[in-house]
Amino acid sequence: MFDHIGVSLFTGKDTPNLSYLTDTGNIWQGWQQYRLEGVCPLKVQYKAQLRELKISGSLPYLSRGHNYPAEATDLREAMDYISQLIGLNVFSGSIDVFEFGQFVTVPLRVDIMLANHTHLKGFVARGYLNQKSKFFDSSALRVKLYDANENFKQKVKGEAKRALRDDFGFKPGKHCLKVENHYKKPEIYFKQRVLVADLFNPSFVNLCKVDLLETYQRIRKTPAGAMPTNKKDLPASMLPLLVLKDLEAIHGFSMEELLTQKLKTIPEEVLTSEDRKARKRQLKKMLGLVASANADSPFDVSHLLEEVLTIHEESSKLEEYQP
Repeated sequence: MFDHIGVSLFTGKDTPNLSYLTDTGNIWQGWQQYRLEGVCPLKVQYKAQLRELKISGSLPYLSRGHNYPAEATDLREAMDYISQLIGLNVFSGSIDVFEFGQFVTVPLRVDIMLANHTHLKGFVARGYLNQKSKFFDSSALRVKLYDANENFKQKVKGEAKRALRDDFGFKPGKHCLKVENHYKKPEIYFKQRVLVADLFNPSFVNLCKVDLLETYQRIRKTPAGAMPTNKKDLPASMLPLLVLKDLEAIHGFSMEELLTQKLKTIPEEVLTSEDRKARKRQLKKMLGLVASANADSPFDVSHLLEEVLTIHEESSKLEEYQP
């Protein structure tokens, strides 16, 4: 589902009808600033010298104050409404930025899920200060994970909150994770200009679904550690290693490498060369007992995300998409 989008529209010889918009009275670098009023307003900018109009905001929030769920028909109705309001065909515009995401009901509390989504190669991890959201940033893409329940508590008010529950069936009691791709530079990411019309192209929508799933699958999740099943394999000295194993997955360091380096710092008058080798053998044995039992993570909900995305096999790769 598409949510926040930014659209650039070249007006040519036509003049947009701005009379239905709220003029904020602000001008920024020659851009006149307007608001398109709704449950949650959109930001509209116009620069007559360039004959260009920019529209940005969440179309689902504009019309109904929430985005659960937001289907293609909702998006089309919003685009039709804006086109009629300003007297221009918004469908001919190009996309500057856009978000594509999906709600997933997960088996654990969302804050626990977020804590155990730890790393995405090539991205910088940010957020998670309030334990309600986490995102991974690159120059062209931001991957965001957040607690949908908490987000709705903060954003959805009044009648929209009632409709969210009664009309759309959202159940606040469920653990609901929202997974989103924020395309900051779609033309660079997709290697071609993305048009508003592409948002209604089934091939492009399917491509966004596949990209969302594959991006999520690349996020490193805390693996399932192997808990010793025999008490003779679980002396008190093993407990710090179990904690370190959990931290290794979260922070990305190598536990074995840290312990080996620490062993090397101990003076020879304390541990001889043979002593070090013996300690190293002991460490390897203990590390083997806390190694991951398998590659699966209890925090990985890829299969649940794939189920709700309903991906089609055709045209599912970036390089295969042709508008």
